[in-house]
Amino acid sequence: MIGMYSIVRKELRDLAGTRFLLIIGLCYVLIILMQVFNVYNGLKTVQGPDASMIFSTSMMFSGSFSGVISDYGVIIAIVVGFLSIASERRGNALCTLMTKPVRRRDVICGKMIGSLVYLSGMAIVGLLLFAAFSSIICGNAFNDVFVQFVYASIPVVIASLICALIFFFLSMLLAIIVDGKGLALIMAIFLWYFSRMATDVSFNGNIAYIIESLGIASSTDVGYLIMGLLPYGILSSFSTAIYTQTSFDLVGSLLDASLAKLAVYAFLLLIACQISFIKRDIS
Repeated sequence: MIGMYSIVRKELRDLAGTRFLLIIGLCYVLIILMQVFNVYNGLKTVQGPDASMIFSTSMMFSGSFSGVISDYGVIIAIVVGFLSIASERRGNALCTLMTKPVRRRDVICGKMIGSLVYLSGMAIVGLLLFAAFSSIICGNAFNDVFVQFVYASIPVVIASLICALIFFFLSMLLAIIVDGKGLALIMAIFLWYFSRMATDVSFNGNIAYIIESLGIASSTDVGYLIMGLLPYGILSSFSTAIYTQTSFDLVGSLLDASLAKLAVYAFLLLIACQISFIKRDIS
């Protein structure tokens, strides 16, 4: 346990001092600011003091913020997962670490915990920045729905963090098993892009049509299968269900099966990282 705690602290220290991630963090702030301005322009179509308009406005703010977390947050997770292995292999830090009384499985768990703390911190900071920018730019249009915005954001942020963990482990796994460091990162980004594009109606439809033309299954069944299996499809369906409901149920959203499905994917990839790290020569 002491060894894992040391790895967690080292991981957080390394992440905080990585210049590349600092640049990404600056871009993160700028993207949040841009999203707030987009919502501000969109507010012209949502006016009125009644409850339905308040709910629609809160969903607009929450949906805009979740878009930043689900897309940009996952990209950060991919980079973090890659750097957690590749940068230390390049400096032979992992070999040095293996000479100390630390179990290999503790290395992966320690890096996961450190990275999860880092990603969660970025999500919380992003939420606070989004709220601050929205309050300043949008004024009472945001202040009146602040509580609803927070409640609606909680389940989507949690789902986005789990999705980020999936791609974090995927990127880490590729960095472990692929000798070409740059190739591992390119593969991770490609898999993220494919999963992201699979939620696009035209992209999804084209894949489904090709499979149907081969006589394997109907395009409708294939489309639903793709959305139900890929992480972004699950996340998209989960977010859509929240933002299209007429009233918000926080407990029901947190108990949704989509969160459990994403958590299973993350757990399986964690096990794959553990096995690969234990069995493979990391020098």
